[in-house]
Amino acid sequence: MALDITEPATKDFYDRLLTLRTQVRNFVAHGAFGKNGQALSFHSEVGAVPLLLPHRQNKDRFRFGNGVDFLPPESMQLIHDFIAHMWAGKLSPAKIYVDSALPLILSYVGNGTYARAMKSDEEMNEFTEHLSHSFDDAVNMDF
Repeated sequence: MALDITEPATKDFYDRLLTLRTQVRNFVAHGAFGKNGQALSFHSEVGAVPLLLPHRQNKDRFRFGNGVDFLPPESMQLIHDFIAHMWAGKLSPAKIYVDSALPLILSYVGNGTYARAMKSDEEMNEFTEHLSHSFDDAVNMDF
């Protein structure tokens, strides 16, 4: 909900990241056997070797490998590019808050404080400065 997927570049990132998530999740989250039992590992002199048995696709073939159809450098670049895209758009004020390391205060969500601060980088800078000073005052017991 935080992403405006009506914007074409954001929608493209969203779709590509969903594909990446599916590729990684099926073989990592479900362990050596994959989501549908299509992979297993056996041990050899070099250690465990993943073996993909694509029996649901072609009964006469099997192949060695982990079954994940992405290359890590391209995947990492996709994630890096998405983050750069996200922080360059309407969500740029949120980066200011994330970088400030200030905690999330739920009452500020409820009363609209964060929504007002998200209107611009300047408003978020003012808000984080104010909140940082408030925390400093509390630490120094300057009530």
